[in-house]
Amino acid sequence: SHEIFTPVNLQAGVGGRYTIMAIEEVGLLEDVLIVHGANSQSMATDQRKFGSGLYLGTGGDMDKIIQSEIIFRNPEAYNCLGWDDVYEGKGKIGFFIPSYYVTDHRDEQGNAILEISKEEENNDRLRKKSMDTGIAYEQHIMSRPIKPSEMFLSKSGNVFPKAEIMAQIEWIDKNDVFKSIATVGKLAYDSSRKYGVKFIPDNSLKPLWNFNFQGEGDISGAVIIYETPPEDIPKGLYTVSYDPVRDSNITKLTRGVSLAAIYVHKAFQGFDGAYDQIVAAYVGRYKDVDDIHEVAIKLARYYNGVIAVESNLPGMKNYCMYSGNIRLLEKTPHDHLSDTISFTLNKKEDYGYPIEHQDIKIHAEQLLAKWFLQKRTSEFDDEGNEIRIYRNIDFVYDKGFLQEAMMYDRKNGNWDRVSSMLIMMLSLESRRAKKIKQFNEETNPVVSWFKQSLYEQ
Repeated sequence: SHEIFTPVNLQAGVGGRYTIMAIEEVGLLEDVLIVHGANSQSMATDQRKFGSGLYLGTGGDMDKIIQSEIIFRNPEAYNCLGWDDVYEGKGKIGFFIPSYYVTDHRDEQGNAILEISKEEENNDRLRKKSMDTGIAYEQHIMSRPIKPSEMFLSKSGNVFPKAEIMAQIEWIDKNDVFKSIATVGKLAYDSSRKYGVKFIPDNSLKPLWNFNFQGEGDISGAVIIYETPPEDIPKGLYTVSYDPVRDSNITKLTRGVSLAAIYVHKAFQGFDGAYDQIVAAYVGRYKDVDDIHEVAIKLARYYNGVIAVESNLPGMKNYCMYSGNIRLLEKTPHDHLSDTISFTLNKKEDYGYPIEHQDIKIHAEQLLAKWFLQKRTSEFDDEGNEIRIYRNIDFVYDKGFLQEAMMYDRKNGNWDRVSSMLIMMLSLESRRAKKIKQFNEETNPVVSWFKQSLYEQ
């Protein structure tokens, strides 16, 4: 029996009793969790399981990867056979075969000669990685994965540099960055402080450090501080981006629960410390949405910054108006957006950014992709040869944001962290353009001859 699973035929396997069900090209099946739930009933009777299900996929053909990766990473939770992850040490996973087993180098018994095959694969990767763009390297590791995380790079919709993002996630895990850099706690008003807010460390709180696709468990989250602000904070040094919650009446299996995502970005400056990077974050959801607005307001006051918010949802603007915090909201840069994207905004949108407009979102995606790979510093050997380039992505410590960026799909899913950073990119660009314009006007003023005297006397 053969069936094709489509969005309108996800229960094609229901109704029969099968000892073996083989689902081929699982990486192309977007709603595999629904299919798996339906198929389970076709391989059991009276609560007794008698059949086996096989989910098969090939590296390079994983377009709809989110749900297939959920099962692969949590096999036992879905009544699947788990194997020890000997490749990346991440517990139990599905069965994985590295690409170096697919080789022409074999002994007399037909077994792969792994030493030769691995060396050949490494050389191919070094050659691809040395090219000017990361596209060739990314496409290569997608088609020939040697560890599970490479298998789940999607060949379509690669908006962001996924190979570099994956490497940064691995570095964060390996060095236990969360414990060494992040401080968890909450913010509280304190009139004795210069900016009226203080941070209270609290290790009992549970921040949403990882991307939680299904939004299960406690999702209230906590504030994460990567770098505290100085005592005297220059205006414009920090920017807060805020992607508010949306309607949560969404099927968890297909899109996930909407969370609020708030990030604090520190701009370039001439003194010591972090720059052009995320220095604080909050991701989570409270029952009362006003409590979430308060987190954004407290972060803005704690860092003496402005809040760039999504303008499509007016809740934050209304709350700031009646709470006396409207001055904290960044005004919508109508002229800049019109010049950059050739899009005329509704004048009623006086605060924030309409990130849901497709042209604006695509532009913001391009800005974020460029920001990830922005060069910062380099390492050189004793002979002066550049041996390592450090980019902005090497200073991103927010694992949940990186995980979302890895799986980001503009058309499907709740990408709250990514959306917040897209707003951030638009805010940074608009203020940078404003400074350039002011500089040009000061150095090259426009002369109005109608206001000038024709003669000195």
